[in-house]
Amino acid sequence: MNKNSEIQQKLENISLKYISQFETSEFQFRVFLKRRMLKLDLKLEIDAYDYFIDKIVIKMKEKNYINDKRFSEIKIQQIFRNGGSKKMIFLKLKEKGISKSIIKNSVDKFFDTDTRELASALIYIKKRKIGIYHYEKFDSKIPENLLKKWQGSLARKGFPYDIVKKVLEINNHVEAEDIINGMKI
Repeated sequence: MNKNSEIQQKLENISLKYISQFETSEFQFRVFLKRRMLKLDLKLEIDAYDYFIDKIVIKMKEKNYINDKRFSEIKIQQIFRNGGSKKMIFLKLKEKGISKSIIKNSVDKFFDTDTRELASALIYIKKRKIGIYHYEKFDSKIPENLLKKWQGSLARKGFPYDIVKKVLEINNHVEAEDIINGMKI
Protein backbone atom coordinates (compact mmCIF):
# COMPACT_ATOMS: atom_id res chain seq x y z
CA MET A 1 0.00 0.00 0.00
CA ASN A 2 1.44 3.35 -0.98
CA LYS A 3 1.46 6.50 1.10
CA ASN A 4 -1.38 8.20 -0.83
CA SER A 5 -3.79 5.31 -0.40
CA GLU A 6 -2.93 5.10 3.30
CA ILE A 7 -3.63 8.80 3.73
CA GLN A 8 -6.86 8.55 1.80
CA GLN A 9 -8.03 5.54 3.81
CA LYS A 10 -7.24 7.29 7.08
CA LEU A 11 -9.11 10.42 5.98
CA GLU A 12 -12.11 8.38 4.82
CA ASN A 13 -12.30 6.69 8.21
CA ILE A 14 -12.13 10.07 9.96
CA SER A 15 -14.78 11.40 7.56
CA LEU A 16 -17.16 8.52 8.11
CA LYS A 17 -16.88 8.87 11.86
CA TYR A 18 -17.61 12.60 11.64
CA ILE A 19 -20.53 12.18 9.23
CA SER A 20 -22.06 9.45 11.37
CA GLN A 21 -22.20 11.90 14.28
CA PHE A 22 -23.15 15.15 12.54
CA GLU A 23 -25.30 16.22 9.60
CA THR A 24 -23.07 18.62 7.73
CA SER A 25 -22.95 20.83 4.66
CA GLU A 26 -20.29 20.40 2.01
CA PHE A 27 -18.60 23.63 3.07
CA GLN A 28 -18.46 22.61 6.74
CA PHE A 29 -17.18 19.18 5.77
CA ARG A 30 -14.37 20.68 3.70
CA VAL A 31 -13.36 22.93 6.61
CA PHE A 32 -13.43 19.95 8.97
CA LEU A 33 -11.25 17.85 6.66
CA LYS A 34 -8.72 20.62 6.18
CA ARG A 35 -8.41 21.13 9.95
CA ARG A 36 -8.02 17.41 10.57
CA MET A 37 -5.38 17.10 7.88
CA LEU A 38 -3.42 19.99 9.36
CA LYS A 39 -3.76 18.43 12.80
CA LEU A 40 -2.42 15.11 11.49
CA ASP A 41 0.64 16.96 10.18
CA LEU A 42 0.86 14.93 6.96
CA LYS A 43 3.61 17.16 5.54
CA LEU A 44 1.91 17.51 2.17
CA GLU A 45 1.91 20.36 -0.30
CA ILE A 46 -1.12 22.68 -0.43
CA ASP A 47 -2.29 21.14 -3.72
CA ALA A 48 -2.19 17.66 -2.17
CA TYR A 49 -4.48 18.76 0.67
CA ASP A 50 -7.02 20.05 -1.84
CA TYR A 51 -6.66 16.88 -3.94
CA PHE A 52 -7.49 14.60 -1.00
CA ILE A 53 -10.32 16.82 0.22
CA ASP A 54 -11.91 16.95 -3.25
CA LYS A 55 -11.61 13.22 -3.66
CA ILE A 56 -13.23 12.45 -0.30
CA VAL A 57 -15.98 15.05 -0.74
CA ILE A 58 -16.90 13.61 -4.12
CA LYS A 59 -17.02 10.11 -2.67
CA MET A 60 -19.21 11.20 0.27
CA LYS A 61 -21.55 13.11 -2.04
CA GLU A 62 -21.88 10.08 -4.34
CA LYS A 63 -22.91 7.98 -1.35
CA ASN A 64 -25.32 10.78 -0.34
CA TYR A 65 -23.65 11.20 3.04
CA ILE A 66 -23.29 14.90 2.29
CA ASN A 67 -26.32 16.61 0.79
CA ASP A 68 -26.73 20.38 1.12
CA LYS A 69 -30.45 20.24 0.27
CA ARG A 70 -31.17 17.70 3.02
CA PHE A 71 -28.95 19.62 5.43
CA SER A 72 -30.81 22.87 4.77
CA GLU A 73 -34.22 21.23 5.28
CA ILE A 74 -33.13 19.75 8.60
CA LYS A 75 -31.57 23.02 9.74
CA ILE A 76 -34.70 25.00 8.79
CA GLN A 77 -36.86 22.72 10.92
CA GLN A 78 -34.43 22.99 13.82
CA ILE A 79 -34.30 26.80 13.68
CA PHE A 80 -38.11 26.97 13.33
CA ARG A 81 -38.59 24.83 16.45
CA ASN A 82 -36.32 27.25 18.31
CA GLY A 83 -38.33 30.27 17.22
CA GLY A 84 -36.17 31.56 14.38
CA SER A 85 -37.38 33.85 11.61
CA LYS A 86 -36.98 33.47 7.84
CA LYS A 87 -34.25 36.07 7.90
CA MET A 88 -32.37 34.19 10.61
CA ILE A 89 -32.69 30.95 8.65
CA PHE A 90 -31.23 32.61 5.53
CA LEU A 91 -28.29 33.95 7.50
CA LYS A 92 -27.57 30.70 9.37
CA LEU A 93 -27.66 28.60 6.20
CA LYS A 94 -25.52 31.10 4.31
CA GLU A 95 -23.04 30.91 7.18
CA LYS A 96 -22.95 27.12 6.71
CA GLY A 97 -21.96 27.56 3.06
CA ILE A 98 -25.27 26.59 1.44
CA SER A 99 -25.93 28.15 -1.96
CA LYS A 100 -28.55 30.89 -2.24
CA SER A 101 -30.69 28.86 -4.65
CA ILE A 102 -30.89 25.88 -2.28
CA ILE A 103 -31.67 28.19 0.64
CA LYS A 104 -34.39 30.01 -1.30
CA ASN A 105 -36.03 26.77 -2.49
CA SER A 106 -35.93 25.19 0.97
CA VAL A 107 -37.24 28.28 2.75
CA ASP A 108 -40.02 28.82 0.19
CA LYS A 109 -41.02 25.17 0.51
CA PHE A 110 -41.03 25.29 4.31
CA PHE A 111 -42.74 28.67 4.73
CA ASP A 112 -45.54 27.77 2.33
CA THR A 113 -48.14 29.58 4.45
CA ASP A 114 -48.08 32.99 6.11
CA THR A 115 -48.80 31.47 9.51
CA ARG A 116 -45.47 29.60 9.65
CA GLU A 117 -43.49 32.69 10.55
CA LEU A 118 -46.23 33.77 12.96
CA ALA A 119 -45.97 30.36 14.65
CA SER A 120 -42.20 30.71 14.83
CA ALA A 121 -42.54 34.13 16.48
CA LEU A 122 -45.01 32.67 18.99
CA ILE A 123 -42.55 29.89 19.80
CA TYR A 124 -39.89 32.54 20.38
CA ILE A 125 -42.03 34.66 22.71
CA LYS A 126 -43.10 31.54 24.59
CA LYS A 127 -39.46 30.59 25.20
CA ARG A 128 -38.55 34.13 26.21
CA LYS A 129 -41.74 34.56 28.30
CA ILE A 130 -42.73 37.80 26.63
CA GLY A 131 -46.01 39.05 25.21
CA ILE A 132 -48.91 36.80 26.09
CA TYR A 133 -46.53 34.43 27.90
CA HIS A 134 -45.22 37.15 30.23
CA TYR A 135 -45.54 36.02 33.82
CA GLU A 136 -47.03 39.27 35.18
CA LYS A 137 -50.70 40.12 34.74
CA PHE A 138 -51.51 43.60 33.54
CA ASP A 139 -54.82 45.20 34.43
CA SER A 140 -55.62 46.99 31.23
CA LYS A 141 -52.65 47.48 28.98
CA ILE A 142 -48.97 46.61 28.63
CA PRO A 143 -46.65 49.48 29.60
CA GLU A 144 -45.17 51.22 26.55
CA ASN A 145 -41.53 50.69 27.57
CA LEU A 146 -42.07 46.93 27.99
CA LEU A 147 -43.87 46.68 24.66
CA LYS A 148 -40.97 48.46 22.92
CA LYS A 149 -38.51 46.09 24.59
CA TRP A 150 -40.45 43.08 23.28
CA GLN A 151 -40.71 44.60 19.80
CA GLY A 152 -36.97 45.18 19.77
CA SER A 153 -36.29 41.61 20.86
CA LEU A 154 -38.45 40.20 18.06
CA ALA A 155 -36.96 42.62 15.51
CA ARG A 156 -33.40 41.62 16.45
CA LYS A 157 -34.43 38.00 15.97
CA GLY A 158 -35.30 38.94 12.37
CA PHE A 159 -39.09 39.03 12.39
CA PRO A 160 -40.78 41.60 10.14
CA TYR A 161 -42.81 44.40 11.71
CA ASP A 162 -46.20 43.00 10.68
CA ILE A 163 -45.44 39.66 12.39
CA VAL A 164 -44.15 41.46 15.51
CA LYS A 165 -47.33 43.50 15.65
CA LYS A 166 -49.61 40.45 15.20
CA VAL A 167 -47.76 38.39 17.81
CA LEU A 168 -47.89 41.08 20.45
CA GLU A 169 -51.59 41.75 19.79
CA ILE A 170 -52.60 38.16 20.52
CA ASN A 171 -54.18 38.08 23.97
CA ASN A 172 -55.62 34.57 24.11
CA HIS A 173 -53.42 31.63 25.14
CA VAL A 174 -55.66 29.12 23.36
CA GLU A 175 -55.39 30.99 20.07
CA ALA A 176 -51.60 31.22 20.41
CA GLU A 177 -51.24 27.52 21.21
CA ASP A 178 -53.51 26.58 18.30
CA ILE A 179 -51.28 28.52 15.91
CA ILE A 180 -48.15 26.90 17.34
CA ASN A 181 -49.59 23.37 17.37
CA GLY A 182 -50.99 23.78 13.88
CA MET A 183 -47.47 24.38 12.57
CA LYS A 184 -45.45 21.90 14.68
CA ILE A 185 -43.17 19.56 12.85
